[in-house]
Amino acid sequence: MKFDAVIFDLDGTLIDTQYDIWLYLNKVLEQHNCPLVDYNDVSSIVGWGLQDAVYKALPEDLKNNEKLVAEYADELITAYAENPVVKSAFYPGIEALLSEIEKKGIKMGVFSNKAHPVTSRIADIIFKGRYFTNVRGAVEGTPKKPNPDGALLVAEALGTERERILYVGDSDVDHKTAVNAGMFTVSVLWGYRSRKQLEEAGAVNFIEKPGELLKYL
Repeated sequence: MKFDAVIFDLDGTLIDTQYDIWLYLNKVLEQHNCPLVDYNDVSSIVGWGLQDAVYKALPEDLKNNEKLVAEYADELITAYAENPVVKSAFYPGIEALLSEIEKKGIKMGVFSNKAHPVTSRIADIIFKGRYFTNVRGAVEGTPKKPNPDGALLVAEALGTERERILYVGDSDVDHKTAVNAGMFTVSVLWGYRSRKQLEEAGAVNFIEKPGELLKYL
């Protein structure tokens, strides 16, 4: 199948953001005298957006306080958006992959469950206006992944039919999003989920290195 566009997830797919998520999440937790998150546990709580990460990080007795979760999430998003790139960077081989896709004349977009202000700021700093026609994070009023609405809006911005889009992500959420959107999906194995977790979600197409994606293009 020939693909006219590629939609990438952000965290765990294009960029390693684990340290920065851990840093800002713990700043909010510390400010409110909550137990901190261990760095090695961050990968298990990302993928569903920053508010969900806050919910998962809070002690059990605070999880059901929706107002508090939303308040802490707003604090996280505000602080994170001000300086979102402390250690975040492209995974090795990603820039070379993006350059090759660009040379092929294939359009690219980014779709993240991370709040749009943070996603947009990271894109400005790391992408510097290169590679991507459309970059979209979580926007109020549009359901988050695995709901397909956001992915379809990115497809619309790219001017490409869903059947002609290759969707690339690192999580069960990404795989389900692509399936729900009617897009062909490839799962990367350098991100925040194991192959077992991805297979349990139904993923069947895997790559271990960024350059391997070119065989689909």
